[in-house]
Amino acid sequence: MLLHADYIRTHLQEKHLLSNWGVLAVSGVLSFVYFSNEQPELYLWAKETLLKQASLQFTKKGLHWEQSPLYHHQVVMCFAYLYQIACYMGYEDKYLWKDVLIEPIRASYYLSNSNHMLLALNDSDTVDFSWIYSYYHLLGFKSECPEYTMGVLYSGRAFDKKHKVNFDEWFYDEVGGLAVVKSSDIYFSLFCGLHGSSHAHASHGAISLEMDGIHFVTHPGRYTYTECEKSSSL
Repeated sequence: MLLHADYIRTHLQEKHLLSNWGVLAVSGVLSFVYFSNEQPELYLWAKETLLKQASLQFTKKGLHWEQSPLYHHQVVMCFAYLYQIACYMGYEDKYLWKDVLIEPIRASYYLSNSNHMLLALNDSDTVDFSWIYSYYHLLGFKSECPEYTMGVLYSGRAFDKKHKVNFDEWFYDEVGGLAVVKSSDIYFSLFCGLHGSSHAHASHGAISLEMDGIHFVTHPGRYTYTECEKSSSL
């Protein structure tokens, strides 16, 4: 494990500071260091790199720059896991990761409809994220908790308390370029931001609309990474 972690440290490139993969790799290194409770130099490198990645990859309102709800959650989950480990093991880093997570988790509420189905914007698909939102909620963040049993399975008994949350019906990120109206009977999204990474599509001006659970306009998503004419056109 130490050889693998050191390989990641020595081979991480500057472009990986903006990469969801970069967060995945470096958070894996830090989780290893947390559990081994050794390697102080590796610990400082991983922590400082992750803080820099977080500052670069999320807007002030919490949206991930790659413009894909699926990859937004992937990056958030990496930091959430570090927060969870730090809490269980009594590390002071829990305060760092909590600060990183507050806005991205709040923003993630607007990346799914009222049934917690993910917005299929860009490289994302319409899938059930109810357990992920429940996990965020039980960790203590501003998120709904539709699936308590599944959420606590991942959060553990140290995080088993529900709490009240309230959200505005309107969300707009000027930098990310995403506008959302979300209530019990309507879900509307408008994407008018910059073209993100390879996980974003040329979808400037794309909209989605649901009313009373009925899909009127929806994003096609990608649904496959197989390179074929059909998927490329989507």
